[in-house]
Amino acid sequence: MEYRFTIADSITPETLPMERLAEYVAALAKLLGERENVHFRSIEAGSAVLLAAIDPPAEPKVRERVLAVRNGGGPSDARKAFADLDEMLRKDNATGALSDGPGDVVIPFPGRNRPEPLVYGPFREDGTIDGQLIRAGGRDETVP
Repeated sequence: MEYRFTIADSITPETLPMERLAEYVAALAKLLGERENVHFRSIEAGSAVLLAAIDPPAEPKVRERVLAVRNGGGPSDARKAFADLDEMLRKDNATGALSDGPGDVVIPFPGRNRPEPLVYGPFREDGTIDGQLIRAGGRDETVP
């Protein structure tokens, strides 16, 4: 089984710096897990396509892990790897996708198309607090 991680729209194998390639490969390895059974195979032409080969004994574990991440679950290191890959794509002004052997997209990476989070400014509102003041700083010796 193979997984293809496609970096689309801004990077080609000719323009991808080696250090950035290493960062992408490291994050992809963390996403897929099974360190001893996942191997970097090649970079394909066109958009930069990183090809990872999975040894047969590890295929079910890797597939389960990838599907869990796609659905918002899975181990925390795999979710972090997904977030790291997506952030790298955003910084590289690219989008991406992880596809399985038949070519079906398993996990889309929005990258630059990810909506920016809404930022709300500080609010000022009159209010009251009910209770009895014990002392400024709290009841015990801990620093608040």
